[in-house]
Amino acid sequence: MPEGAVYTLRRDRLADGVETTVYVVRYRREGLRLRVEVFRQPRRLDHWSAKHGVGEAVVGGFYRREPFRPLGEVWIDGREVPGERFHGPYDGVRPAVHATAGGLSIARRDAMPARPAGALLQAGPLLVDDGRIVF
Repeated sequence: MPEGAVYTLRRDRLADGVETTVYVVRYRREGLRLRVEVFRQPRRLDHWSAKHGVGEAVVGGFYRREPFRPLGEVWIDGREVPGERFHGPYDGVRPAVHATAGGLSIARRDAMPARPAGALLQAGPLLVDDGRIVF
């Protein structure tokens, strides 16, 4: 576990009475380095991480099958990766993680640059907005 990381596991009851498991990991910003990788074919993240010496990795997005492609926006080094964008009216509300040499932000996609520098991964649902946990 990275120094300063806090792992939380809890059970939440949904409005319909069904319970779900929620995993939350909080990392210190100091020393945090985010990198976005797109696999051209599905693969197990734990195997890829071990092979590439990555100690902590999270599946951050969604994908479509046939043909396999990212669902939501993905940008690496300021270039958009071909995929399938989310459709309106909620495309701008879905969150994204944006990482540049200057820092890291998590926000609604419509609160970020249209052509972001660095790396951006859009997924969902919205868990953090304006620096606050909203789930």
